[in-house]
Order: sequence, then C-alpha cells, then structure tokens
Amino acid sequence: MKVHEVCKQGFGLHQTFPPRFGWFKKAYDQALTNNAIFSDPDATVELGVGKNMVDAIAFWSIAFRILKAEQISKKTSAVYSSTEFGSLLFGEDGLDPYLELPQSLWFLHWMAMRPGGRLPVWWLTFGAFGQYEFSSEELVEFVIGETGSGPWQYTNTKPIIKDVDCLLRMYSPRMTKNKTALDDYLDSPFRDLGLLSPSSIDKGSYRFNVGAKPGLDDLLVLLTCLDFIRLQDTKSLTIPRLVADLGSPGRMFKLSEPALTSAINEVVNEIDGVVLATPAGVPQLIIEEDILEVMKSILHKMYPGWMGESDLAQVFQLSVPQSDGVKAKRTKTKKSDELSAPVRPEVENVAENPKRKTPRAKTYRAQKSTSSKKTSSTAKTSTKKKPTTAKTGAKRK
Repeated sequence: MKVHEVCKQGFGLHQTFPPRFGWFKKAYDQALTNNAIFSDPDATVELGVGKNMVDAIAFWSIAFRILKAEQISKKTSAVYSSTEFGSLLFGEDGLDPYLELPQSLWFLHWMAMRPGGRLPVWWLTFGAFGQYEFSSEELVEFVIGETGSGPWQYTNTKPIIKDVDCLLRMYSPRMTKNKTALDDYLDSPFRDLGLLSPSSIDKGSYRFNVGAKPGLDDLLVLLTCLDFIRLQDTKSLTIPRLVADLGSPGRMFKLSEPALTSAINEVVNEIDGVVLATPAGVPQLIIEEDILEVMKSILHKMYPGWMGESDLAQVFQLSVPQSDGVKAKRTKTKKSDELSAPVRPEVENVAENPKRKTPRAKTYRAQKSTSSKKTSSTAKTSTKKKPTTAKTGAKRK
C-alpha cells in the first residue's frame, strides 16, 4: 500500500492552522444554511475568524469528511454540503455534535486516515513511518522519499515542511519552561489523544506514545478493526496484521499488540456477529454476520443515546474517490523554491535503520547543491548543441 493509492495529492493547504475547538460544528451548521459560505464575502463575520482561517476551516472540514465540496463550473464558487459521516456525528440527532466524548476525536482521527483522504503527510506519519523517536527533519526526509518515488514525483520541500510542522503542533504539546503552554490546548483538540509528545531524550525531537490509550474506547478499537477488515475485502484478519499493516488501527492509534488484543477482548463478547479466535495458534478477528450491521450495533453501544439512523455504507465507503469536484488550491511558492527541490532524492528508509543518525539541516543544503550542479551541467550541454537556447537561458537567469 502506497500513499498515492490511499490519498489525494495535496500539500500545505491548511494555511498553517491546525483544526481548533468548535470549527467542525460551526462549519457543518453554516454549510447547511449557506452552501457557499466559504466564498461568501461575509464568511469572516459568520464564522467569526480571519480570511485565512476561513480557508483553513473549509480545508479541515473536507479533510475530516464532515463536508464535501462541488464546483459546478470554473466561473462559480464551490458549494458545500454535509457528508453522511458529517450528519452522523454533527447532525440534529448526531452521535456527539459538540465533541464532548473522547471517543469522538478518535473517530475523527480514524476517518481522516481512511482511503481517499486529503492528508498524505498525516497518513505517512501515522500509518507508514517506522521510527518511534524522531526529529521533524527526519520526518520531512521520509515523506519526501515517499512522495518523490511514486507516480506523484512530488519533492517540493516547503509545503511538506509546513505540513509536518502543522501535524506536530496539532498532536503534540509544546513545552515552555517545563510547562505546557495554555494556548496549545486551545489550538487543537487532537493533542488530548496523546499520540505524540516531545522527546524526553533529545531536545527538539518527538516520540510516538505506543501502547494503551486512556481515552480510546475499546468499542472504537473494535469498530475500526472491522472497518479495516472490510477495506481488505475479507471476513477475517489476524491480530498481528491489525497491529502492523500500513494504515491499520494499530499504526494509526499507536497500539502495541497486547494493547489492541486487550481492547478487543474487553468488548468482543458483547457484540453479536464477531469473534476472536486462535486457529493455528494465531489470534484473529472473524466476522460471522453482515459487517455493517455489526458496526451499527457497536455505534449504538458507543453512543447509548443515539436514536438516529445512518447509511453506514456511505459513511465507511469502500471505493477511493478520484475527485470531489474541487481543485485544491496551489500553495504559492517562488520559482527558486521549485528549482531547489531535488528531482528524486535518494533517501534511506530510517524505519529500517533506526540506529542511523540522519543529518538534519545539512540534508537540504546538500540537495540544493546537487540540484545546482545538475542545472549548470545541463546548461553547458545545451550551449554546445543549441547556442540560441543557451543565450535565452542566460537572459532568464
């Protein structure tokens, strides 16, 4: 499984703002009353934020599958409407419209990471990156290696650096004089998940918190395992695969095998149609009835007050949509930034060699130097073959 197979291409589209408390519900409600809210001249007044934050709210609402956007023609602005998942969570009879329950944030985190998502850097970080302790530079280098080696051939460092910085601020608290800054808790609710924290060994680095998570509902672990099994087009999957496969619940929630097994064991006997068995000595989760009906019964147990209905086939879509009708906004970058990005960086997979110390700031200087040498070499070659082209190139410089 590669990032281009599960994510839409897009980088640096969040205006540097992580999602904040209240944004999702506000976006959902406003889109119901005005489907062109994010292009409305009064959007800043209606949403109570600045212009850049309006764009950020629109982006995160789509990234977390709360809203979908459609652009009918090039001359008209995009119109926004609720997704089935948005109505399920934030609707009038929704599961948790004001995100008062901790499992709702975990649910949002999982939905953003499912196939068809708009967060390739997030998917790579949680679903594929193998280091437990790392620096932001090491994470950037890994991401560039993944996005640059596939069909995307994307190696522009600036938007990826912005994404990595946003991700780290979104999930990890920053420490100020040994105290967590109050503003950080207000900035992003996803810090409460405890997936990331500053490293206690290397200042300026981060670490994944692997193991059981206090706020993660065992029922949600089971629900996401069933969703992942359904995505593999099968009726059963072993616990080791649910822990270690790319994009699995174990990776996305940073659960160890004992933690995931314990969570399933706690609740599997309460749910009809699914069993945890150990044929040939390997524990595996087996679905015996209609998987969507089983998932619906889990949702009713997770949210006992939920009386609504929802089309779960639409909530947990199997197909990866190629486009939602809206072209992503391009991040404005200088032409020099484009040229400084290497064409195809040779990046060692740090996950396979955790003992190797990756050079940090020097890495990008080395890449720029290599790119400059290639550019000058190309210019010399073209000078010999086509004098006219060389003169034109000189004028451009």
